[in-house]
Amino acid sequence: MTIRADIMALPPQDRLPAALAVIGDLTGEEDGLAAAYQEMGLTPQEARIAAYLTKRSPGMVPYDAITLAAVGIETDPISPDTIKAYVHRLRHKLAPAIRVVTVWGEGYRIEGEFPKPIKTPPVQIPSNIKRQLTPRGRARQPWTPEDDAALTEMRASGSDWWAIADELERSERAVQDRWWRIGARSD
Repeated sequence: MTIRADIMALPPQDRLPAALAVIGDLTGEEDGLAAAYQEMGLTPQEARIAAYLTKRSPGMVPYDAITLAAVGIETDPISPDTIKAYVHRLRHKLAPAIRVVTVWGEGYRIEGEFPKPIKTPPVQIPSNIKRQLTPRGRARQPWTPEDDAALTEMRASGSDWWAIADELERSERAVQDRWWRIGARSD
């Protein structure tokens, strides 16, 4: 299975925290290693690469994983030459206490005395996403005809999904799913 499939197999309320944990694991930000490396004078990308290598030490990290650690999931992958440039700068900035070793044809590994992680504040989940993940008072209860009528009336009046979810004490996702089911029945 892929990471995405593993996350999607989780209950809805556990998906975002699991995805954030994976992203934190890839970037090294979850445990403060990237912050520790930044305090040593590394750029954010260099710090993420160094943190990822450190977390996998003494093992080898393939080129693709280093690419993802450098830029995360927000941009297109970067070229192998760019990774080589990052590693070149890491070698100069971290020497002599820390060495980045090339594993020819495979990737890199890191050796040496690593910095201690810095405590970082927890990731703040945006309220609109948190609202979708928070179990509601009636989350597991069946929909009633009164709920359907209220949903239809609020949607017709132009209410936002989050407002309808708050009113009906259900998640936005449950409200949207129910809306599509009601629409399918009436067609």
